[in-house]
Amino acid sequence: MTADAVMILVYGMVLNRETLAASFDESPAWSAFALEDTHLVPTGEGSAAPVHRATATRDGEDEPFAALMLSHHTLVDGRPAPTLYQQTTVMH
Repeated sequence: MTADAVMILVYGMVLNRETLAASFDESPAWSAFALEDTHLVPTGEGSAAPVHRATATRDGEDEPFAALMLSHHTLVDGRPAPTLYQQTTVMH
């Protein structure tokens, strides 16, 4: 992630690099996930935004998590680095 990148989650959380790293210890791992309807939106030279629908499950949870996701990446030292990520919940 770039130094000023943020993640905006469906539950109303906005995470920066530090808060995202800390959240990994508090969140159970996904037991399965699938990405569908993926497409890439060019956003300028050296940047793009992949968009997809994700469905994921965690052991012990009855309902899967489903969301539309957009992440923006820009090249930093020749490698893609996330600059922005946002989830939009998919209603069942």
